[in-house]
Amino acid sequence: MTATTEPMPEAEIRCAGTRKDGSPCGVDPDLLLEDDEQPGVIHWCFNHHPAYEAERELARSRGGHSKAAKDRRSGSRFLTTHDLGDLETPADALRWSQVIAGSVVTGKLGSNAAAVALKALEAWVKAHEAVDLEARLAELETRVERTTRGGMV
Repeated sequence: MTATTEPMPEAEIRCAGTRKDGSPCGVDPDLLLEDDEQPGVIHWCFNHHPAYEAERELARSRGGHSKAAKDRRSGSRFLTTHDLGDLETPADALRWSQVIAGSVVTGKLGSNAAAVALKALEAWVKAHEAVDLEARLAELETRVERTTRGGMV
C-alpha cells in the first residue's frame, strides 16, 4: 500500500483496508480511526486497523459466548398448550391474556413473542365477536320475519 504524506481532504477520507473481493472498504468516514504512524494521512475502520487484531478476535469470541449464555439463562421462552388451555370462549381469551402477561413479567415468555400472541388473540376475539353478532342478527331477522307473517306488524 502506498500513502502520501499529505492529509486527505475530508470528502476523500476512507479506510485504507480492502474487502475480500479487493474493492475499497466502504465504512462511513465518521467511524474511521487515524493511523498511529501517519495521523491525518491514513485511516482505518475497526475491522481493518492492524493494531486492533486482538480486540477483533476478542469481540468475535465474546459475541458467540454472550448469546449462548443468554440463551442458557433464559431457558424455554415459549408457552405450551398446557400453559394456555383451550381457546373456545371469550373467557378463555381473557385467561390467555392473563397467562401471557404473567409469563412476560416472570421472564418465561419474551416480549416479542407475547406481542405476536396477543395480536393473534385480538384477531381471534374480533372474529368471535363477528360470528356472534352474525348469529344474533340472523335470530333477530328470523323473529321479525315470523312476526311480519303473523300479522303483528
